[in-house]
Amino acid sequence: HQQASLQMDRFSLRDFLLLAWGTAALGFPHGFARNVQLELASRIHSSNLHALSGLARSDFVEVILGVLWAYNFAGLLSRNLLASARTYMRQIGTTLDDMLGVEYG
Repeated sequence: HQQASLQMDRFSLRDFLLLAWGTAALGFPHGFARNVQLELASRIHSSNLHALSGLARSDFVEVILGVLWAYNFAGLLSRNLLASARTYMRQIGTTLDDMLGVEYG
């Protein structure tokens, strides 16, 4: 897990999902789970939602929800990742509503 921590910036989004499931199931040290979540939160913050295709956006959402689920199940979910994911999901919802012409109020 130490080598993986050093190379997280090279991981694909799908790799984060696999890491989360594996670390949650195998009981890796909390520090590793924290590093995975920090890197994913960083990617969420640096992502350009409007530049992503629908498929890429869908894949990103699947990874985020999977990581949230795995770490919540293991009792390792960080508030930072949860807040980042919540903001991102709201932005996606707003973007999809705008694309579909949904109006509120």
